[in-house]
Amino acid sequence: MYFAAPDFERIDDMNRPCALGSSVGPVRTALVWMDLVVEGGDPTGCGDVWGSTYFSRLLAGDNLSVAILAANRAAARNVEHRGASGLSNHLRGRISLT
Repeated sequence: MYFAAPDFERIDDMNRPCALGSSVGPVRTALVWMDLVVEGGDPTGCGDVWGSTYFSRLLAGDNLSVAILAANRAAARNVEHRGASGLSNHLRGRISLT
């Protein structure tokens, strides 16, 4: 779930004069469903993977929901690794299949 200004959908929206203004109306919220469920695992580094994936997808032009879904998927893959070994692969741009 996320909360955003009603006129904010992409990072480019921050360049508009009204974006994130206090007089634009109520905060918008939405639920982003996860299509991958991981049982158990090690959460080490999952927040780092989530944050870096989310921010990079916003910079690439994705809207909030698409960026959040990509970040959820990347963090779910990372939880399958023990410790920071999987995190180092993500940070180097290599996705491990195990």
